[in-house]
Amino acid sequence: MNPIEIVEKIDLETLRQVWSIWNTEYPAKIAYPTVAGLGDFLHTLENPRWHLIRDEDRLSGWLLTFDYIGSRWLAMAIARDQQRLGIGTRLLKQAMQEGTLSAWVVDEAVYLRADGEIYPSPVPFYLKHGWVRTDSIWYEQLDVRRLDYNPPKG
Repeated sequence: MNPIEIVEKIDLETLRQVWSIWNTEYPAKIAYPTVAGLGDFLHTLENPRWHLIRDEDRLSGWLLTFDYIGSRWLAMAIARDQQRLGIGTRLLKQAMQEGTLSAWVVDEAVYLRADGEIYPSPVPFYLKHGWVRTDSIWYEQLDVRRLDYNPPKG
């Protein structure tokens, strides 16, 4: 089992791999045409913390936590051939140790990935790990739902 690497900054090669997974796994409507474009967006995020899992030099999956509008948020993506191997669960459980988190996620399987396949909603995955549904909004041409995680008290 490969370890989770936690860093505040990523190098250009890691950014390229994040970009590749982002554009392959997320809905095509939020793809970035260039690595630099995604990098510019990521540089706007406050207090980033990357959780990375690699298979040798190849990024298998990533999770990013960051501060936004007074809350701690996350984004996560796993390479297609690495999905359903427990990588997302490992990354999410590690990030949940930070405390209260929020995420915007697509609630229905209605958007297409760049390859034309349907983007599956990750909502069931998050609910399985103790997250709850809250707000629903339009963001970047997507109908998304806010999910929140609050650590157990005590």
